[in-house]
Amino acid sequence: MDDAHVRLVHDVRWGVDETSTGLVSPAGAMSVRGSAAVLEHVYSHVPAWLVPELGSEPPTGVVDLHDRLADIDDPVLDELAGRYESVVATMYCAFGTGWDTVMDLASHGGSARIEISTRIPSDLSGGFLQYVGEVLDIDIRDMRMHWMFRDNRWQLDTAQTGFAGADGTVDAVGLDTLREVMETAAANCAWGLADISKQWHSGGAATPPSALPAVPLAPEPPPNPEVIAARAHRIEVWAAENGFGAPVEPTPVAVIRHLDQAGAGRVGYYILEFTDGQCYIGESIDLPERLKQHRGRYHDIHRIRVRPDTAATRSQQGKRHLRLREKSLIHRAQHAGLLARNINEMATMIGASKHLDQLISPDEQRSWLDAPDVANTHDTTPRTSFPAERLARTAANYRHFRTRSDVDQITRIVGNYLTRCVPYPARTEHHCWVISCLTPPGKRSGRMSCLSIAMTETLVIYQDRGTPAAGKIQVNEAELFPTPLAVREFFRRHPTTGWSEVEYQESGPGQLFLYAETLDALERLLDDVAVTRAAATTALHIMRKGTSMHRKVHCPQLAGAAFDASHEVNGPA
Repeated sequence: MDDAHVRLVHDVRWGVDETSTGLVSPAGAMSVRGSAAVLEHVYSHVPAWLVPELGSEPPTGVVDLHDRLADIDDPVLDELAGRYESVVATMYCAFGTGWDTVMDLASHGGSARIEISTRIPSDLSGGFLQYVGEVLDIDIRDMRMHWMFRDNRWQLDTAQTGFAGADGTVDAVGLDTLREVMETAAANCAWGLADISKQWHSGGAATPPSALPAVPLAPEPPPNPEVIAARAHRIEVWAAENGFGAPVEPTPVAVIRHLDQAGAGRVGYYILEFTDGQCYIGESIDLPERLKQHRGRYHDIHRIRVRPDTAATRSQQGKRHLRLREKSLIHRAQHAGLLARNINEMATMIGASKHLDQLISPDEQRSWLDAPDVANTHDTTPRTSFPAERLARTAANYRHFRTRSDVDQITRIVGNYLTRCVPYPARTEHHCWVISCLTPPGKRSGRMSCLSIAMTETLVIYQDRGTPAAGKIQVNEAELFPTPLAVREFFRRHPTTGWSEVEYQESGPGQLFLYAETLDALERLLDDVAVTRAAATTALHIMRKGTSMHRKVHCPQLAGAAFDASHEVNGPA
């Protein structure tokens, strides 16, 4: 009987190489037949001990099942395949995750064994494997999985299944754990990752366009009645789901009458509805009085809905209670697709930004959002000049900073963040963003440098006693992790990076801090175009909300050095 030889190749997906698939004679000569002929040959020579339900074993020791292949519901083939469920699932996992895999089946009489051996994919970095091992609390090694054919079925030999040692011994581990390791530490090639050169600024890659809907930087044209009706319906549904009552005429008298009838006091939350279908969500300890203030600013209020909160009245921290609930309501409104005119707690502020529009036109802001690094590199605006007395305030700290052994790397990191993530940094310096330099003299731990936009820190570099500097970057989660695959890809590029949600009012929902344990890791983050894309989106949205509130701490010397370092890396403007 001839042996069968099947060659698989991987090009986006696994497939049979028909030109190298055929039958091998006892003398070792192969005749190319193709996968269909090989499959028919294999099913014509099935070991009889695998299908005892067909009767006594024939003299040849094999049975012919190839005529049954045309019947997709054949019970014998279903039963035969079912016995291999655990084996096949493991084999698929090994092949699918790109682990180097060898499968061996050997039989002697009525007994048989299957062994699958896997080796760690060669394209995984040591840092990534170490990270996965720490997450799973496992020392990742090559694997061996062993099954024995007993009682008419394949049974896992748990004592011979686990991580394989160099001496041939096996450290027994459950099959589910081995599959989890293979899936988590899948080969880069298995995920079809993009060309690595397209991922890094240092490799010539540019920041990709934003994947989020365009920000309405320019004033919105009057929407048509159908759009307004759809927005109003969305508000109505959301308001009912979140405990707001029926709409009330937007006058303090009408609100007082409504609250008095409910007997719930005047403390709580409100949602203003405007004639264009937009809204505003807020909280107050005096809802009618707060409405008076809004009527002085907005002249297109259509109606108001309120939600009293008696618990805030009784609480000793009533205002904090209200603000926490307001934050949750604003975040839920954004997830529901409401167009809210709020500024704080908004991931994207709609409408015009008066202070920023004076520095950067709405058209320039849109162009910058599409290609931040390109727009910044081509901006010829000179930096703001600072008087001598202003420079004197930060001179001592900057001189001390210059004594550090890592001064050049820190300066380069700040410069790369400015060029790749901050809107037109030369124009917006001091007005919209500032950067501090060192903690007060004498301190050896704490923040070494903090770049903040408006009131919010977006890049922080730390120094701690006896440990290297580390830092964090604020990014937009939807931009960085649009899919689960993006999360896996990020971990492969930055295996030691962690993250947490951002709690700042100006940031809004869907914002993360990425934490780097070393300056090298922080610099690598800012070399990644996916990270700078997400950081740039966050920076523009925060910048549109207000001017810098920390100008006293700004260090022009560090900013200037960072600009110079950036020009050396990214080219002059």
